[in-house]
Amino acid sequence: MNRLLGFAMVWAAVMGSITLGAGASGEDRLMSLVAALPAWGYVGFRAMREIRGIKEDNRLARMRREERKSMGRDELLDAVARLVARGPQSLECGVAGHGAGHLCLAVSGKVALADLVEGISARYGSSRNLAMGGYADPTADATTGRPLLTPFGTHVVDMRAWAYGSWWIGAGTVDGDDGARRMVLVAERAAPSPDALPEGTSWVDSLLRATGWAARDAAQPWAEIEAELGTELPSDYKQLCQAFGAGEFSQVVSVLCSDETRVADLLRKWRVLLENDDPSDGPFAPYRIHEPGTTGGLIPWGNSRAADTFFWQVTDGPVDAWPVLANMEDAENWHRYEMAATEFLYRILTDPRFRPYSVADAVPEPFFEPA
Repeated sequence: MNRLLGFAMVWAAVMGSITLGAGASGEDRLMSLVAALPAWGYVGFRAMREIRGIKEDNRLARMRREERKSMGRDELLDAVARLVARGPQSLECGVAGHGAGHLCLAVSGKVALADLVEGISARYGSSRNLAMGGYADPTADATTGRPLLTPFGTHVVDMRAWAYGSWWIGAGTVDGDDGARRMVLVAERAAPSPDALPEGTSWVDSLLRATGWAARDAAQPWAEIEAELGTELPSDYKQLCQAFGAGEFSQVVSVLCSDETRVADLLRKWRVLLENDDPSDGPFAPYRIHEPGTTGGLIPWGNSRAADTFFWQVTDGPVDAWPVLANMEDAENWHRYEMAATEFLYRILTDPRFRPYSVADAVPEPFFEPA
């Protein structure tokens, strides 16, 4: 019926135009024009409607093509794993208008952002919130995940960031021509500088920035730990354990926080060392393991996969001024560092000149993996 009406209107418009041109007088031509206007209006309306229909068909076809190319949750996680396992190299994104240095992955519209965040967090730890509800963190820079925001400009709605080695991993929502869509991307990550501590920050802050880790509040039973040791522990170490919790830095160094379920537990490590120590000719000579009720001795706070063990040397001075002593298992040489444990850890991870314990050459961009 609509098609017949359309043909009739086109016929009326054409005939009206013919009549208009053939009118004998101005009055006849005016009457013909007035009579033809509704028909021409309808013709214009139908033409616009057809154009919109064609555009909508093209949009739907494009969406169907994109959906066929997009990946589900597990496919995305596997794709991200393959990308970050390749080591440092340049990435080129195929999305129009995007620069180099990152790669966007198409996400199926059936995948919820919460599922993506959960899946990525299970592999790469807690995330940093870069944008929420259309508002991006204005303080974000290259060390905290800015490369994940740059490709989308002001179109970012939500974005979570994970740091892993040489890479940033991002998952979020961005505005597009077809409305909001989910996005996963991997971007290149620059190595942190091993320079001196910036004014107004702590070494824990520097470790958070270097690893891209979002600080958590991992409660630790400090009163119980310090009661058994018979001494307080340095405040920077406590802040480190609360911010990171149990885990491993750059798959090399573990900090002995409180976790009785793991071997990398401060009290468990200390008890084993104390039980096997011989002050006269033990494996830690000329030092000894700290005993409650005494002054001096060593308390372990970290170790590495290369069998290095890191200690504090308990002194009569302020707890936060305890030096760090380090050696390898069964090695005779000890290394003493007049610095906090957190600075020592930061330099291991970032300073290639910090021999013999630096891992910065092997792992240029440090990261943290929770236990």
